Amino acid sequence: MVEPSVKLLRLSRMPARLVQVDLRSSLEALTQEQYRWISRGQQLLHWRLQHQHCGRCGDLMEQAEEEMALVCGSDHCRNRVYPRISPCIIVLVERGERALLAHNARFTPNRF
Repeated sequence: MVEPSVKLLRLSRMPARLVQVDLRSSLEALTQEQYRWISRGQQLLHWRLQHQHCGRCGDLMEQAEEEMALVCGSDHCRNRVYPRISPCIIVLVERGERALLAHNARFTPNRF
C-alpha cells in the first residue's frame, strides 16, 4: 500500500502568497525531517513526470494502489515501473585540522 503521507500536488500556477525556491537553497531554513520529505516528494514528482507513458507499449501509466509503482493502463501489458534508487555516499577527506572541499565548476561561488 502506498504511504498516505506521500502525495503529489501539481499546481497550474503559484499562489500569490507562496514563493518558489530551489530545494538546495532552502536547506538551512528546513528541519532535517522537512527536507527529507520535500526532497522525496521532488524525486517522486520527477519520476512520475518522466513515466507518464509505458515504455513497453506507450499506453498511459496509472498509480498502483498496493505499492509505490506505476502500472501500464493497458490490460494486455500491465508493465510496472518503480522509482529509481540512487544510493550515494558522503566522504570527508581531512588532514589534521584541514578538510578538502570540492567545488563543481557549475556551482555558485562559495558553494562546496
